[in-house]
Amino acid sequence: KVVMCTVIMIAVERGWLKYDDPIAKHWPEFAEKFGPDSEKAKATITQALRHELGLWKLNKKVPVAELKPEGLETYVKTLEDEPLHNYGEARYHMVNSGFVLAEVVRRVDPLHRGIGQFIKEEIAGPLQLDLLLGEKNSREGGLPVRIAKSTMGPIWWLSLLYATLFSVVIMLKTVLLPILLLPIKVGAIPIKDWVSKWFDLTRCLAYKDPDTDFHRSFPIIGLPLWQAEAIVNFPGWYGLELATANMLSNAESMGRLATCLANGGEFRGRRILQESTIQLALGDPQPKMMKGIGEIPVCFTRGGFNRQETEGGYVSEAMKGTNYKIEEGALDAFYG
Repeated sequence: KVVMCTVIMIAVERGWLKYDDPIAKHWPEFAEKFGPDSEKAKATITQALRHELGLWKLNKKVPVAELKPEGLETYVKTLEDEPLHNYGEARYHMVNSGFVLAEVVRRVDPLHRGIGQFIKEEIAGPLQLDLLLGEKNSREGGLPVRIAKSTMGPIWWLSLLYATLFSVVIMLKTVLLPILLLPIKVGAIPIKDWVSKWFDLTRCLAYKDPDTDFHRSFPIIGLPLWQAEAIVNFPGWYGLELATANMLSNAESMGRLATCLANGGEFRGRRILQESTIQLALGDPQPKMMKGIGEIPVCFTRGGFNRQETEGGYVSEAMKGTNYKIEEGALDAFYG
């Protein structure tokens, strides 16, 4: 996601778009079905970067073939037809905000490049980084792809664990029903909602139930979801270009990118951005509680970076009224 934030900074610096532009300005079909006064017509680039777009889940189940570069037109049409869910709320977008931003960039880019090619030519190439999104976009002279072995355990063991957790959650819902009605909070979440979220999550993990919200957040048919070892060995996985979900990289390359951004857009004499562009992206931090598996305090800027600090303000503002505490020594961080 931090790479996607960098892609958008490049597009902003070149005058192709602005953060407060409605997505429909550059992609009219995105809101065409819903009309000029709809939420989709108002949704902005910044809202996509802040996980506030409202496409954190899909009602349609998507075959994995639609995610292949040659099948993306079908997936784009799916995003055009989907209404927004909880528009304006901070809800973790696993993949769809990345697809939306990638499509906007493809449309505003004079060369109309796919997101993998764009990253290769505008970021990975100039900075000599190993950032691979789609096997065909490997950088000349880049390292060969080597995948670290998953330590999550065999699939049968995980399935048994998830089924056990699901059984425990069902027991909690049944046996502790009177307690669930009390105004008790876990973090910032009422205990009733907290148990319901775990019910939804464990039902998805144990039985791959496509009718759970958790499954709808990544509604791909044909992928062994939530099983890391199976996904990394899935045929064709590395040919997909999931803009904010399946990029391959390593610690050195991500460290170099962070160094480049922290140094005002330059790394070892190679500049990809002006410092003013980065400062623009780091402005207007908005503290909120973001919903996902649970609720976590976030403070996304207009450019999609989550800013933290220890002396009040920024992300700590989102914690007011909760029992969350910021870790001692937390600093501003570059990540999406």
